[in-house]
Amino acid sequence: MSTSFVCEDLVSQVQKIQNQILEIENVLDNQCKTEKKIQSELKSYSLTFIDLYGNRTVNKYIDHEPINKVLKKYKKDYVSKYL
Repeated sequence: MSTSFVCEDLVSQVQKIQNQILEIENVLDNQCKTEKKIQSELKSYSLTFIDLYGNRTVNKYIDHEPINKVLKKYKKDYVSKYL
């Protein structure tokens, strides 16, 4: 068994896992949007963003959301509009 074959197989497995994670995130997001009761049952956290002018924005996120996705969404929604 060559090393390149093992690496390709490993990369393939990692990509499958990443796709499964994205699918699960999408299912949870869709359920949370449609059912408010589920939102209160899931663990969540709040992040406070402070811009250059001292304005605070507090957003609530559910634990299954990865921090990099949260930051990308904040940059897309807030930074492009106000700065």
